[in-house]
Amino acid sequence: TSKADSGSLVIQCRAFFVLEFVICKHALRTVRLITYDDYTERSRSMIPKHAFLRIVDNSGARLAQVIGFYGQQGRAASIGDVVKVVVKEARGEKVEAGTMRKAVVVEQKFPFHRKNGSHIQYLRNAAVLLSEKGQPIGNRVKSLLCPEFNKPRWAKLRSLSKRLF
Repeated sequence: TSKADSGSLVIQCRAFFVLEFVICKHALRTVRLITYDDYTERSRSMIPKHAFLRIVDNSGARLAQVIGFYGQQGRAASIGDVVKVVVKEARGEKVEAGTMRKAVVVEQKFPFHRKNGSHIQYLRNAAVLLSEKGQPIGNRVKSLLCPEFNKPRWAKLRSLSKRLF
């Protein structure tokens, strides 16, 4: 449930529908039925430029800031997208603060909608740092990976994570 406007309440039910209700003093009245197809691609990806990401591998970096996107024309990234980041906080020898790196987004706060109607929502925005060749820099991933990483491109990343769902 979430607030949409000053007088309405949005509730997601089942897989494909979102119902919007108007709050009255005595009863809830249905205003309209919004299907999953009404949502645009823009509303499904919410990690914009200059957003901060927690780094969830053991490369030594703790915090990074998004400065660009790879392979897409949009203005925001989503789970599985490769972004260009600047490392803001780091401890260790593999990565230093102030360096630019590639990273893949593995968690996002905004609900990530799938084609089957389900959605995933994490408690933070997080990423894993990648080398220039696209391989993870660290040798351990401290995050739960979703099925979007079940592709041959992310085989190394899957093997470094303890948990998949």
